[in-house]
Amino acid sequence: MSRNMYVENALKMLEASSLKLTSQRVNLLKILFKNGNKHFSVEEVYNLVDKEGIRISLATIYNCLNQFTAKGILKMVRTSSDKYILILTLLIISTFFVRQLAG
Repeated sequence: MSRNMYVENALKMLEASSLKLTSQRVNLLKILFKNGNKHFSVEEVYNLVDKEGIRISLATIYNCLNQFTAKGILKMVRTSSDKYILILTLLIISTFFVRQLAG
């Protein structure tokens, strides 16, 4: 299996945070970042998790996404009173600039 820098960077950020490295968090990050820069609604994330055959409740997904947002792993933007969109590009942009500065 080839390496995926998006997943690797997300997992490094999780490891560097104060959050525990639970299988649910790791699986969720792998699903979110496996295809690079994407934007998802929470419902789309739930459907992706279900499609992968991973059992994570919708409440746990919301909790994890809120924790990831608080730790800067992703950004969540409210689009209406009951809809959120997850923005995954911040992780990659910051990694790009760090790599450019490191030379």
